[in-house]
Amino acid sequence: MAKGFGRRLELAKELEHSFIESFNANCHTHKMVKFGIESTQLNEAHGHLRFKRDDTSRFLRYMPDSVLIGTQNSDAQSALVEFKVAERGVEEQSFFNRLKADCPDMAPPFSEITDVFNVESEALNGYIELAKLGVPVIVVGWAKFKDDSPLRAQFANAIAICNDYDPRRSGEPRGSGTWLYNTNFASFDPVGDFFQRVHGIDPTVMAQVENSVLGRPS
Repeated sequence: MAKGFGRRLELAKELEHSFIESFNANCHTHKMVKFGIESTQLNEAHGHLRFKRDDTSRFLRYMPDSVLIGTQNSDAQSALVEFKVAERGVEEQSFFNRLKADCPDMAPPFSEITDVFNVESEALNGYIELAKLGVPVIVVGWAKFKDDSPLRAQFANAIAICNDYDPRRSGEPRGSGTWLYNTNFASFDPVGDFFQRVHGIDPTVMAQVENSVLGRPS
């Protein structure tokens, strides 16, 4: 079984596949289409791109996974969609207490230890830059360790960021060498609420998607 960066990639791909498959099977107003580096021959060059630091390489490496397109309203804005999974949360209360002390002005603030959700910092920085250009990026996050609404979504530029850190300091293998942000999962909306509010998608559609992703009976 892959560890560290490789494991995060595997989980994100599993989430992406099940989410898109269920979404397209149940939604009749929008479609989600595979878009990222995995759908091109650039995937073969990922091993070279992952350690390059120039802006073009970082952009290609973190290109969002898919695009959401309205099929019945020509005025509906399309949005890029990125999938992120966190399999384990913060386990030490002392670390969480330090994290809260380091980020007193973050809104919303951390309220419980399961609020902490890690996202690659370079990736999120890129999505925020795209938002400044008028290209919205939706981050769909699955916190597998969280009981309350573990599947959530939010625009990249609305995610509450605490700080960043090097995961290798805590013993993670060499992996990608990518720093991570500690973000607040409380700044994400439950996935059904988000897609209804922003795109007018029937919440029963998103309930079907959520059940499919989480392995619940429909």
